[in-house]
Amino acid sequence: MTRRFPNNSAAKLLWFPLALLVALPVGALEGLAAPVSSLGTALLPQTKSEIPAEILALEERALDLFGRGEPQRALALIQQVMSWVDSNLPKDDPYRATGLTLMGLMLNAVGRRQEALPPTEEAVKIFRELAKRNPGFLGELAASLNNIGVMYIEVGRSQQALVPLEEALKIRRELVKTNPAFLGDLASSLYNLGKFYSELGRRLEALAFTEEAVKIRRELAKTNPAYLEDLARVLNNLVDRYRELGRHQEALAPTEEAVYVLRGLAKTNPAFLDVLAMVLNNLGVIYSELGRRQEALAPTEEAVNIRRELAKTDPAFRGELAGALNNLGVFYSELGRNQEALAPTEEALRIRRELAKTNPAFLSDLASSLNNLGNLYSELARSQEALPPTQEAVNIRRELAKTNPALLGDLASVLNNLGVRYSEIGRYNEALRPMEEAVIIHRELAKTNRQFLGNLARALNNLGSSYSELGRSQEALGPTEEALKIFRQLAQTNPAFLGDLAGSLNNLGLRLLELGQPEQARSAFAEALAIIRPLADANPAFQDDLQRILSNLEKLNNLKKLN
Repeated sequence: MTRRFPNNSAAKLLWFPLALLVALPVGALEGLAAPVSSLGTALLPQTKSEIPAEILALEERALDLFGRGEPQRALALIQQVMSWVDSNLPKDDPYRATGLTLMGLMLNAVGRRQEALPPTEEAVKIFRELAKRNPGFLGELAASLNNIGVMYIEVGRSQQALVPLEEALKIRRELVKTNPAFLGDLASSLYNLGKFYSELGRRLEALAFTEEAVKIRRELAKTNPAYLEDLARVLNNLVDRYRELGRHQEALAPTEEAVYVLRGLAKTNPAFLDVLAMVLNNLGVIYSELGRRQEALAPTEEAVNIRRELAKTDPAFRGELAGALNNLGVFYSELGRNQEALAPTEEALRIRRELAKTNPAFLSDLASSLNNLGNLYSELARSQEALPPTQEAVNIRRELAKTNPALLGDLASVLNNLGVRYSEIGRYNEALRPMEEAVIIHRELAKTNRQFLGNLARALNNLGSSYSELGRSQEALGPTEEALKIFRQLAQTNPAFLGDLAGSLNNLGLRLLELGQPEQARSAFAEALAIIRPLADANPAFQDDLQRILSNLEKLNNLKKLN
């Protein structure tokens, strides 16, 4: 049977975008205090002298509740404030505009996003008119524009979001020219536009905005430690931008810097342990993507330890614990330590199965753990046991992809693995269909996103091997050559693909040998050997691949002697 190289993408790594996992991400929704946005002083001081003390007390209490994470109670109080405002203040009063802003923020925070739009849109209109008469309101106008842009994105009206976000940035650039106190707000606008341009596929523009935001946050943090948390968040966002462009080497430095910053914050405030664990997890992923797999272990093990301690007192952290355990299992496997990988992989699966029983949001993670367990059983030569979890993962992925096309890549990866599982137990005809489907999906995805090229090449490699196992050697050559071409291209800029390149050359050698072209096969094996030998010297996980290529060369030499 043709031995294929392991599918290195088969084990799903969990990447946590930091900005999605904190309560108030930098540059998301903002309050309205000039010149620096802050929910704590959201209503303008110059308007408060005319407001009754009892109304100001309601406002203060609402802000306190909102800051402590109780938006529902805060909303009820702001609604009382706005009831008074509607009866007593003119339509263009600044206090009305800031009250509307708070109402929009709180409605959004309790999940009533559609209802949050009208008050926020009205606040924009009021501040626009006020700013025409008094430039002192430009800061408030920019914050309101930022908020409505973010809210449009959250309700799926992305096309409407770009204009207000860009206008907010333009205003803040002008304000900063004469007042450096607006630098923090400018960084927030840059952050938002970077994230939005990324979602539009305009990744180079997204990177430029994010790099500028990091530069500003870093300068601010030098003189004001209060900005360190914001710096860590926007650094992690910069990592996302680099990874989207396939620039994994450049992603490493900001990830390490974010870890350094958060480690310092966590020493004095345990509330940062959660975010520190997320970024440590991400650091492990970056090391893995760069082929520095031994270095991936330490930050991932630390993330597991932090998550385990947090989960002891708060079950809400069990999902994050499972994610870190999942990655730890992947990294042990990448180092050839498959027996050690089994315990964290099985623990992650148990946690996710329990979580998915009551929360369908965990089904995708459950499928990842099932897929990983199938891969591990395969590596441990427990091929019959590997098939059921892989099939279950395919079933889950297929259902999820029906309603969420963003999950098609995950479906294709596990379909590829299902084909491998069938092949390993000699069911070659059954292996062909899922592999062909995986190639079709990955090819479509790779047309618009280069990040899928590696998975496409692996699926093509496996498809070629399946054709070979069925005696269809001529058909096997095309996908094998296409996979090799892709891996050559990827390995030029990312050494993490060198192992894949060697595997693809080995497969090409086998195909050529089957087609009666021994000298061309020798050339492919020799190139594969030159690549895999230094990898095996540095990482025991490549030893099996080295021995496989040496064995193929030896068989070729023996064949020549016989002839």
